Amino acid sequence: MQVWILAVLSSLLLLITSCAGNEEQKKLGEAQACLDKVPQSPVTTTVSEAIKCKSYISDVDSPQADALRCSIYFLAGGITTNKLVQAVKAINDGQNSEAAFISLLVFNGITHSDVSASASGSTATNNVLLAANHCNASGVKGLQYLGNFAQAGTALVNSYKSAAGDSFWRDPVYNESEMQAGLAACATGTQTCDAESVGTAIIALSDSYCLDKEDDEQCQQIEAALASGATAKEIGNAYYDQLYCSDDAHKSETVCNCDQPANQNDPACLNDN
Repeated sequence: MQVWILAVLSSLLLLITSCAGNEEQKKLGEAQACLDKVPQSPVTTTVSEAIKCKSYISDVDSPQADALRCSIYFLAGGITTNKLVQAVKAINDGQNSEAAFISLLVFNGITHSDVSASASGSTATNNVLLAANHCNASGVKGLQYLGNFAQAGTALVNSYKSAAGDSFWRDPVYNESEMQAGLAACATGTQTCDAESVGTAIIALSDSYCLDKEDDEQCQQIEAALASGATAKEIGNAYYDQLYCSDDAHKSETVCNCDQPANQNDPACLNDN
């Protein structure tokens, strides 16, 4: 993850106005202006005000409109500028950076049409899927990267926080150590995790962001997970292992050495969440 992703987000209006026709440009500009005015707190106000911005581009079907919808859903999901800055810092900090990064991209579970309704993990996964779909349709690699990692992170956290209820999902705060604990539970099979949703996001990352990025460390992990599974569920489980085993503290554990003949029948290596 590079700082240029923030530049993509902050310069979105310039890209939109240079690519769209006059009428479309007007609608996109109005939606962007609306988005620029959305307060970043409190969270319920952020959600309700961000979602209103969709109305300006309800009849616009273009990559530029999808880029805006991606941004709208991200802000409505609670991923504010401050969180994006923290996420960029985390991914540039080195070891375990992926776990720290995705812990900052967990969407809230607030219902867009009724912000007073109880927030939930299932709503969060639906919200992030909407965002990821529009991010992917935008064709902007930075947005595709953010959208799919947010989908993977939200699905991962929902695997073991689905019962947390409104108090957690209204404005989820999930730190790196909690993410590491969750990865450990998923990688070792001690917790039933939503590997299929994570795998779906990883496949999308491979198809979009990771094309022609053979030297990118994150893409190497993604491609290794793809090579280890035939289905989205298998790929998701393999990616759990990739993230967990990238920490030097875990590299000697059985689950990180399943290619060794002596470990192949160990329960940790037969994980099928």
